[in-house]
Amino acid sequence: MDKPPDADVETLNIERYLVNLNYRRQLIWAGQLACEILKGGNVDKTSLPIPGISGANFPLRIFTNLAFEASCINCRAMFEFLGLKHNSNDLVFYTRETKPAVGDDIQIEHFGGTPITPEDIEREIREMGTSVTSKKIVLAFVAANKSVAHFTKTNYPHLDVTTMSVTCHITNKLLADAVRKLGKELSPLPNTAITPPNTVVQ
Repeated sequence: MDKPPDADVETLNIERYLVNLNYRRQLIWAGQLACEILKGGNVDKTSLPIPGISGANFPLRIFTNLAFEASCINCRAMFEFLGLKHNSNDLVFYTRETKPAVGDDIQIEHFGGTPITPEDIEREIREMGTSVTSKKIVLAFVAANKSVAHFTKTNYPHLDVTTMSVTCHITNKLLADAVRKLGKELSPLPNTAITPPNTVVQ
């Protein structure tokens, strides 16, 4: 990301937005944690006590559903921030070629960075050694758009927990790398070990 930003692209100070990026990164991490919990089973039979309210319990399923959907939306938002778009019909990624539009949406170019590419996704998949493909990762963004952000009648392909876990891992890795190339560091994620999955769980 050494290429200077285009002269006609507004330059923003990334310091102002680190809190928001850290918040989104934590939501994505929570989604990965939820995927690991879901793979363990017995979610519907488990509840968590609510501090300060005697006898009140919080069903674990509610947490996993909330975290799963929040991570789905935020993975999509961060991929688009980093410059990657997707084609829902062909299930492929492509790099955004247009300059950042004038408006509210913030993109990596506003901080002097350059967009990521589909090759970056393929590299992360190889480094993880996962059987999840980039086409399956695109499903996470289709789900974010058509199953979470909108109420639709179309029956979209199933998004399994392993694909979502891998998507969360790759999104957070690419986001941290992009911010580091701009000379900044995101805050460490919660100290809970999550081993990136290597096999697809249907």
